[in-house]
Parts: sequence; C-alpha cells; structure tokens
Amino acid sequence: LFYFDLKSADDSEFGVGEEAEKNTFVVGDGFEKGLIQHFFPLDEVHELMGQLFRPLYVETHDHRLAPDFTRMIARWIIAAEKC
Repeated sequence: LFYFDLKSADDSEFGVGEEAEKNTFVVGDGFEKGLIQHFFPLDEVHELMGQLFRPLYVETHDHRLAPDFTRMIARWIIAAEKC
C-alpha cells in the first residue's frame, strides 16, 4: 500500500512566486522562501501512477483560511497499491 499527499493545482498558492517549470514555483517569501513547490492537477496524479500503481482512494481535501476565507489550501489524498 502506498499513501501520498500532494498539493493540488486548486491551492491558492498555485502561480505565486517565480515559475521554475510547469506547475512548479519557487516560494518568494515567508519561512518557505526559496523552496520549490509543485502543484498537481488530477491528470498528472494519474500519469505519475502510470502502470505501476492502481489507485484505491483519491480525494481532494481543501479548506479555507480565516479571517476572510479567500485563501484555500487544497491537497490530493491518495492511497494506491502496486499493480
């Protein structure tokens, strides 16, 4: 069983910072400044699993942040097994 948790391309931070490559950005400030973050659309999640893993469970988990609830953290929660 393989469990993983990935940033979704629906996350509010998608597109923020310098673009390093497609769906990948360098954080420009804060405690993660300089770190590279990749954001995954669902089709890329399936592409990564390819023929090696069969998804058992795929869910999006998103929640909005106070005070105005305009920022959203969005993640893929995935469980898969080896084919």
